[in-house]
Amino acid sequence: DLGHGIPLWAAFPGFEGMRSFNQIFLTIWPYAATAVRRDVDTLNAQVLRKKLPPFMYAKVIADLGAIPPTFESVRAFKSDGDEICLEFHLKIAGDMRFGA
Repeated sequence: DLGHGIPLWAAFPGFEGMRSFNQIFLTIWPYAATAVRRDVDTLNAQVLRKKLPPFMYAKVIADLGAIPPTFESVRAFKSDGDEICLEFHLKIAGDMRFGA
């Protein structure tokens, strides 16, 4: 529901087709969050420590959270040549945290 009484399937006609994609994305999300957290921990422990002078301290924070974004629809456009452009409509209402 968009808040105006309009269901998502009416506002975004591609929503029904995206339902299975969102289910797959929901399954993958915890693994992606773990991978991002591991890479950021490696960045903090190894890369930043070597690149910064000893008196400076920096830490990168990147947490994808537990709630993934929802893909509401996707449209494909054929452009010049052999390229296809995809336009995604996302709804992000999660608990992501990013910072430095």
